[in-house]
Amino acid sequence: MTKLLALLAVTAAVTVSSAAIAADVTATTETTTKATDAAGTTTKSDVKVDKAMNADGSAKTEVTKESSTDPKGLGNETSAKTTDVAKTDSKGKTTHKHKKVVNGTTTEKTTTTTAPAAAQ
Repeated sequence: MTKLLALLAVTAAVTVSSAAIAADVTATTETTTKATDAAGTTTKSDVKVDKAMNADGSAKTEVTKESSTDPKGLGNETSAKTTDVAKTDSKGKTTHKHKKVVNGTTTEKTTTTTAPAAAQ
């Protein structure tokens, strides 16, 4: 009976560890900076990075950066938001999307797709 319980415990541990290896993984990082120079101009930057990897080998990385510059007393703050998304499917095909919005107007928007390298 003791040997059976020990065998069941080892089997359960191997099953749990195998499931953890095959699981999807995600991570998020955020950074904020703010500074004011001698002339009173305030600059602020927020960067957020989201990464995800799936058990099937596909992956996604999204980087969002928001920045603003506000000269003291002029009331003319400018802002920009840039988003880059890279997705790789389980077969190696990668799609990259880029978008930049300045003061509410989209100034850049591109999408490129790259096929996986041919097997040699």
